[in-house]
Amino acid sequence: MIIAAVAGIAFFVTLFKLPEKRSLGILILLIPFAVIDTRYGPVNLILIFVAAFAFLLQGRLTRVPLLGPILLIFFAFMIAFSQSQPETHFYHIIYMVGFVSNILLFYMVYNYVSRTNDWQYVVRCLIWLNVAVLVYCAIQFASGDNRVTFLGIRELSLLPIRKDGRLVGPFNATAATAEYFTFQCLILGYLLLHKPAKLLRRIMLGMIALNLLFLIATGNRGGFVTVLVGMMLFMLAYRRELGLARIAKMTVGSVTLFTFAAIVVVNYTDYNMLFDRLEGTEIEGGVPDTRAEVWPIAWQKIVEKPIMGHGPRHAISTRNTKVESVEYVPYPHNLLLEVLYTTGIVGVVAWITFFTILAMHLFRIRKARIPDRKLATLPKLGLIILLVFFVSQLRIEFLRGALLDYQNYLFVLFALFLSTSDLIRRQLQEPDLAHGFGKSADFIRSDPRNLVA
Repeated sequence: MIIAAVAGIAFFVTLFKLPEKRSLGILILLIPFAVIDTRYGPVNLILIFVAAFAFLLQGRLTRVPLLGPILLIFFAFMIAFSQSQPETHFYHIIYMVGFVSNILLFYMVYNYVSRTNDWQYVVRCLIWLNVAVLVYCAIQFASGDNRVTFLGIRELSLLPIRKDGRLVGPFNATAATAEYFTFQCLILGYLLLHKPAKLLRRIMLGMIALNLLFLIATGNRGGFVTVLVGMMLFMLAYRRELGLARIAKMTVGSVTLFTFAAIVVVNYTDYNMLFDRLEGTEIEGGVPDTRAEVWPIAWQKIVEKPIMGHGPRHAISTRNTKVESVEYVPYPHNLLLEVLYTTGIVGVVAWITFFTILAMHLFRIRKARIPDRKLATLPKLGLIILLVFFVSQLRIEFLRGALLDYQNYLFVLFALFLSTSDLIRRQLQEPDLAHGFGKSADFIRSDPRNLVA
């Protein structure tokens, strides 16, 4: 704790010396790699708060988009908090403090991109983060259930695989890790869309292959489904940019990469449970066998407090640890049921409002005609990732308290897509661009969608 306090002060001072982009890059690259993790949260939580405070003092946090929906989410949290058991209040407060870090990181990324127009730097950070995650997973993949520790320091150690032999990655969750690999494959596919140099293209294809290999090693059936859904949506959304010939090549290439990764995992490793689990999947009364027990339990609890919920944080008591008289309620493995259980209908309305406004920002300018085609095609990627995210969240819930690092990653994505959509709107309102399309500037300013095909 002393070391953490000294490091926090040093980090705060350093933030005033480092360029903003480097500070932000450090925060993004550290997202899943918390050196210190306690019952109160990872050290990254403190770093985000310290960085946000420094940015605020430097006048870097001036714009707060989606403030209404975000305040509505916190309103739902507070209403649910009032309904929770007194002995759980401490845990709910810790959870809400952790959730604030998502919002702070969201605004730091948004303001940086909006002010500098350097959205590609955030994308590069996400790619370098993907490289770091792949290295982590490769070590975990090779070491299995042996915990790898550096310099004999437990805090500098890598998580072992799950007890049932499935890869968990740095997020320590098979479903979240599989979803992460799906999103990164889509981002890499988007970069390949714009024909990078030959060497860079080969590196990206190799990263996609490794993402697919480690996705299979998680043994997560939902991840297998979402990566297929993501691939189909990607081909559909970018069919004009790709053309029939490139779609055929990309389809064949994607299937080949996935097949190769599957052959390697099934025949040469011990992580071959994905296809066995897929084959053994059964549907009971329209519900997958793995959800047949937890969904009814969640619903029974939801009907007890359907409007305001039971409290922001779920699963305070676990199978192995009971907190006073708090009943253990398993996760429902479904985002809608999770929100209904924790924050009730008020929470559902809040989250629907947040995601609807975010999606509408992207939808309205998905066909915008601006000179920067790389930027112009980014909203489509945002919409694809949101659709895949909603499909994926039918079988997991990103709002778990243990997935704070993964929540940080998601809110970086949300901020990237929202800020770039605003950059496009700004370009649509430029007078030179307006006259270039044979329309008056006043006509364009009256409604930027006049430039949308």
